[in-house]
Amino acid sequence: MGITNVSVLPGCISCRNCESVCPAIFKVDPTSRVINRDYLPHAKEIFKAERLCPVNVIKVETTGNREPESEMAKGEAATLEKKAFLTRDVVELRFRTKGFSFLPGQYVSLSFRDAQGSFRRSYSIVSGDGSGFVLAVKLLSSGRGSKALQKLKVGDLVEYFGGMGHFVLRDSPTHKVFVATGTGLAPMMAMLAATPDSVPQTVIFGARTEGDLFYLERLRKIKNAKVIVTLSQPGAKWKGAAGRVTDHLGIVTPQSEVYVCGNPDMVESVKKALHDAGHDSGLVFAEEFVAQGSTASDAEKSRGTLSFLKRIVLDGEIPGLVIATVQWTFIAFAFAVPFLWGFFPKLRTELWSVSWISVVALMAVRPLADIFPKISLFRALIPLRQWLGILSASVVVTNLGFTAWNSWDSLVSSYLSARGWRVSSRALFARVSEITAVLLLVTSNAWSQRTLRANWKRLQRLSYAYFFSAGIILHWYGQTSALYAMVAIAALWIAAEITKKVRARGASSK
Repeated sequence: MGITNVSVLPGCISCRNCESVCPAIFKVDPTSRVINRDYLPHAKEIFKAERLCPVNVIKVETTGNREPESEMAKGEAATLEKKAFLTRDVVELRFRTKGFSFLPGQYVSLSFRDAQGSFRRSYSIVSGDGSGFVLAVKLLSSGRGSKALQKLKVGDLVEYFGGMGHFVLRDSPTHKVFVATGTGLAPMMAMLAATPDSVPQTVIFGARTEGDLFYLERLRKIKNAKVIVTLSQPGAKWKGAAGRVTDHLGIVTPQSEVYVCGNPDMVESVKKALHDAGHDSGLVFAEEFVAQGSTASDAEKSRGTLSFLKRIVLDGEIPGLVIATVQWTFIAFAFAVPFLWGFFPKLRTELWSVSWISVVALMAVRPLADIFPKISLFRALIPLRQWLGILSASVVVTNLGFTAWNSWDSLVSSYLSARGWRVSSRALFARVSEITAVLLLVTSNAWSQRTLRANWKRLQRLSYAYFFSAGIILHWYGQTSALYAMVAIAALWIAAEITKKVRARGASSK
C-alpha cells in the first residue's frame, strides 16, 4: 500500500495550500506543480494537501485501501466562541481550541460540509494564542464558504488546519509598510501586534465607503504607527484621505519592507507601482485573496437573470465543476476527431471550422482579461485555453496523420526535401501550421510541463505562429473572415499591452 502518483489537474487557483503543507512535493509558480516523486517520506503531508485543495485539483493515486492514509489528513477541532459583525458583510469569528500556534500573517483552512459534499476555505488569522484564534471574513452573497459561516452558531465545532502560509512577518528592525484593502487587513492586524514598538510602522488601509471600514480604533492605538485610511468612494462628510491605496505609496522608502494583502488587482497594482518606482522587489511580500469555488444556489439564480449574469461576468463566479466539465468535453471531442475525420468525411469542413474558432477563442481570452480586469469571467476562462489549443491542434494533426497514412512518401518528400519547402508560400505556411500543431499537442500535458519547466512556457508561444499561419492559409483558401479574425486578435494584443503600460504609468505617478 502506498502512493503511486501525484498530479495537479487543470483549474489550480494558486492558493498555495499544497505548497504550504508539503513544500517538498508541491511548488506554485504561478500554479501548482509536483516537483518531487519521492512520495513515501511525505505521505501524510501529500494527503493533507489533497484534502486542503479548495478546488480539488490535486489527484493522489494509491495502491490498496486508502483509509489509513486519509486518517493522517485529519485536522484539529475548534469551537465557535463568538460571532459579531464588524460591517454589513464582514464578520469576526472567535474560535476556541487547544495548542494553537501560528506565525503573524498566516491563515487557517476550515472544513465544511453542505448538500454538495465536503469542502474547505482558507481565512487569514487576525490574532491567536494557545487557546484559539480570531478571523475576520467578508461574507459573499453567493459564496459557498460564506453560507456555511452564516449558518455556524456559537458552540458549533469545526475542523481546521493551520496556521499555514508563507506570507509572514520578517523579524527585522526595518520600517514596515502594511498595505491592505477589505479583509486583507486581517493578517496585517496579527503582523502589527507582533511588530516591536521600536520599529516604525505605516498602515495604508483602503476601502470603498466609510461603511466598509473596521478595526479603526485598534489601528489608532498601535504605538509608533502612522495610519492612513483612504476611501475610493468617499461620502460628503468624510474627512480622511481619498483615492486608492496606490495613491499613498510615497511614504515607502527604499529600505521599507512592504506587506500587501487584498484582491489580486490591488496587489498587482501596488507591486507594479513599487517596481516602477525602483523599490527592491525582494522587500515586497504579498498575499492575494482569490475566489475559491464559489457557486450560486438555485434560490439566488431565481432572483433575476441580470443579477445572475452580473455574478458570472463581473464576479467570475463559475463553479469549478462547470470549468472541469467544459475541459473534459473539449478533450473528449479532441479524441473523437480522428474517428469523425475517418468515418464521416463530410464533416471535415466543419471540423476545420471548429479548429479555427477554438484557436481564435484561445488567442482572445488573455488580452480580454488584461483589457477588462473588472470582468472576471475572462480571467475565469483562462484555464480553458490549454484545452482549446488541444482541440484545435487535434484537427491539424489528424489531417496530417491521414495524409501520412494515404501517401507516406509524399509527406516525407514534402518535409525532407528542399523542393517540398520551396513549392509555394502556401506550402511553407502549411508546414509551419502543422509543425507547431504537433509540438503544441504533444506537450499539452503535465509531464511536459514538469520536465520542460520554464521552457514549457516559451514553447507555448508557438501558438502565435500556429494561429497566424493557419489564418493565412484559410484566407488564401477564400475564408475572408480569417483575415478579420487575425486583425482583431492583433488589435486586442496591442490594446492589452498599451492598457498594461498606461495602468503601470498611472500607478507609478500617483
